[in-house]
Amino acid sequence: MVEVQLDRTLVHVELRGDLLVPESSGHHADDLDLAQRQEASELPGPSLPPKELVERQPDRPHLQPIAPRASPAELVRLAAEREKALAALVESEPGAVLRLALPRDVRASLPPSVRAQVEEEVEMEGVVEVLHEDRASGSRYLYFLEAAGERYSLHFAREAPALVTGTRVRVKGVRIGHALAL
Repeated sequence: MVEVQLDRTLVHVELRGDLLVPESSGHHADDLDLAQRQEASELPGPSLPPKELVERQPDRPHLQPIAPRASPAELVRLAAEREKALAALVESEPGAVLRLALPRDVRASLPPSVRAQVEEEVEMEGVVEVLHEDRASGSRYLYFLEAAGERYSLHFAREAPALVTGTRVRVKGVRIGHALAL
């Protein structure tokens, strides 16, 4: 869900195709936690059952789970590896990052030194900056959010909404460092 401020009013909108439309009645995205939204979403790719967050994934060794019985030093090492893998994944597959994100309660149970390196469900409000990049291999748009004195890159699981620089928005997604998967 993206909220757009129009004439100083914050409006809830949802992305349908390439259009931002007023959020429909019934369930609002605010009413559902991230896991429920991921299950109900139409994001491409396989959905991963929760058990895969705590079991080994031999076919994806770079995305090993945060093992609850590991030593503190091992937890920090695993968290750093996971952060690096998800940071690379957010560029190409933000939908996968949304599906792989640790649930809030699992993240909250981790030691603070580990929690600092683990992805986090967030809601942020700020001003969008949109850049157009031309390259020999094609062009693309880059989206950034200026929020709380920080700059975050925005990565959309679906097609990015039609936003212009200076638009005030509220976003919900998963933060990995200074990148947001939406």
